[in-house]
Amino acid sequence: MKNEVGVQRRGSRATSEVVVRGRGSKTKAHLLVYLAFSLLPRLFFTTSLVFALYLPVEAAPEWVTYTVKDGLASGKTQAIWVEEEEVWVATAGGVSVYTPKTKRWESFSEKDGLPSKDVRCFAENRGVLYAGTAKGLAVFDRTKKQWQRVNLLEGDGAEPVNALLFEGTTLWIGLDSGLLIFDRVKGTGKLLTTEHGLVDNTVRALAANGEQVYIGTVGAALHAYDRVRRKIRVYTPKKQIFTNIVLEVERNRVWSGTNGGGIRVYNRTTGEWKIVTMKEGISDDFLQSICVDGQYVWVGTFDGVSRYDTTSGNWVSFGVKEGLVDGSVTTMAVDGEFIWFGTDDGVSVYHKGYPQVRLDLPTTSIITKNKNEPLIIPVMIRSSSPVREAVAEYSTASFPDIWTSQGLRLTESGGGWLLQWDVTTIPTDFETLFVRVKVKDAREQTNEAVGSVQVDTEPVEVTLDPLPSDLRPGVWTVGGSVNKATVEEVTLEPGRVKARVDRMRKRYSALISLNPDVLEVKVTATDMFGRSGSASQPVKFGGVEAATIETQVETQVISGTSVRLRISEKLLFSSGQADLKGEAQSVLQKVGEVVARNPRTLVRVEGHTDNVLLGKGAKFRDNMELSQARAKGVYDFLLGQGTIAPGRLSMVGYGDTRPMAPNTTEEGRAQNRRVDIMIEVEE
Repeated sequence: MKNEVGVQRRGSRATSEVVVRGRGSKTKAHLLVYLAFSLLPRLFFTTSLVFALYLPVEAAPEWVTYTVKDGLASGKTQAIWVEEEEVWVATAGGVSVYTPKTKRWESFSEKDGLPSKDVRCFAENRGVLYAGTAKGLAVFDRTKKQWQRVNLLEGDGAEPVNALLFEGTTLWIGLDSGLLIFDRVKGTGKLLTTEHGLVDNTVRALAANGEQVYIGTVGAALHAYDRVRRKIRVYTPKKQIFTNIVLEVERNRVWSGTNGGGIRVYNRTTGEWKIVTMKEGISDDFLQSICVDGQYVWVGTFDGVSRYDTTSGNWVSFGVKEGLVDGSVTTMAVDGEFIWFGTDDGVSVYHKGYPQVRLDLPTTSIITKNKNEPLIIPVMIRSSSPVREAVAEYSTASFPDIWTSQGLRLTESGGGWLLQWDVTTIPTDFETLFVRVKVKDAREQTNEAVGSVQVDTEPVEVTLDPLPSDLRPGVWTVGGSVNKATVEEVTLEPGRVKARVDRMRKRYSALISLNPDVLEVKVTATDMFGRSGSASQPVKFGGVEAATIETQVETQVISGTSVRLRISEKLLFSSGQADLKGEAQSVLQKVGEVVARNPRTLVRVEGHTDNVLLGKGAKFRDNMELSQARAKGVYDFLLGQGTIAPGRLSMVGYGDTRPMAPNTTEEGRAQNRRVDIMIEVEE
């Protein structure tokens, strides 16, 4: 190891006190003896002390370097994760962990449970450390000191993991096939792909701030997943030739590093893009890493590292000449007054000299304005010099330049700091707030941390629109309203049907099936914090016909937005024919009534047959042609009723390609000879 000095992780408060005491008068002899044997030695000691005070005191070295010779699994580092007592380094040859107390390295490879020695990223939540590798995800067992493979998707789970992010109990995983959102509490996951709004499925980087999770993929677009509305928004700069490599969020700005285009900074407030290149002061236009350290932003390039001071707007760069072991800076992590740089040839640790400040903001934001329960925000302040001043304040997104300390109290507690927030003083029930802690130490070194928190103090309220007075058994559109845009789910009974929610209009709707056994319709709305509200209405049928559509047509509620009406061949057609029977008209009239009372629906008529070949002299060439003719017959009848607009009605014939039962028995073949009418609520 070069510069064999341990990295100083904690400072201590040192004080000195000089006490001068007086003496009484003495005789000359006594005075001479006193001067000879008392004052002269003291004078010598005092002189030595004065000289000692001006001698240079040994300080932590400015740069410390670690390589494979010191215990790194590989010189090619890809991620660094700093914990209270350890520093974890992901490399192309496994995971290495450094313990400052012992100044020792320990490494883990595939024999220790890693799916692959090619380790690319880390994420930690409540002491549980995850590592993303080239062959899947792994979690570290601290008791056994072993890694274990974790499979959160169907299959062998060996897909490369490119990025990891923890927000609350949700683990965000960037894959080559998309973005996996995994809820650790529920044990469920959802994979987002291009079908959900991603420009490309290869997710390279993740960053979060408040209600937004930012996603970097191959391509120029920046994605923002809105956790309130559960939708992906895409922000595209004018210059679209560079790919997002890394992402970081600093205040209201998103920093995106590219492969040759420098840095693109997106201002979330103004919606403007700013391009930062070598002309503005960065080391190189090929970015590999970005790290936000309070008021400073560090960017790692192929030719050194650059630091941006957000208060002065100045750039300063460091390279191999200044102490980096290698110019290619692939990853970074802040460690108090130090910052770790991972390169292609080892790790360099730089003593940056100013304190680290970090806010551990809750991902669940503020839920209630309870006077007895202030919001507690842990604040980490790490400095080798005593903290002289620490100030907490907040501003609203509506007025971002106006800061106030009202309701905030920052105190030192048990070796750490706590920010107590009397949320009853917040002048809004729903707002994005920016929280800031500014710190100055005894050396006049400053830093600050800024984060955002979503305030949502409104309880959930949901209403149910009145049911029709002429209610009859069948399929109906049921809707209502909610009081807030943060409602994530609306469920209707009977059937536990999930409704489609329009969060902008605060409305919901769903298709549900009602029959004489149903006594009430109940709706439950749940917001993003797990709070819920409900409403219900009794079901009163205006008159039940002897032969309702429920007894003649099989109704299947697929979801809150789609219903399938399944009609058997024997109700509509004779064998091998496409002409509607006389009794078929009464059935289809009821179908038309169902559609008429659900005007915002799209209707598709699907014709199906069994796989029995048509005989000689048959009117139709094959089963496909027969299914198409039958679908057209039903289509023409519904269109002729005038209850469905032509633009909302379509038809298709599938022949025997979509059987619902095996064609090996007469019963199965009878089930396959059918017409399905798909009813879907329009987006």
